[in-house]
Amino acid sequence: MSRDELGPRFAAAVSREPNVELALQADKSLRYDSVAQALATAQRSGISRIGFVTTAP
Repeated sequence: MSRDELGPRFAAAVSREPNVELALQADKSLRYDSVAQALATAQRSGISRIGFVTTAP
């Protein structure tokens, strides 16, 4: 999914379920600023419940 698609998708999720929770799992090759931008977009869209999904090494 592209960055431009995140805001509308997050906003649609919030309109369906105001207490929606975002579970974020990022590949370790992903740059930190991409993760930070996704988090900021989620917060601007009204998502306040954000969790991080990890896997054991």
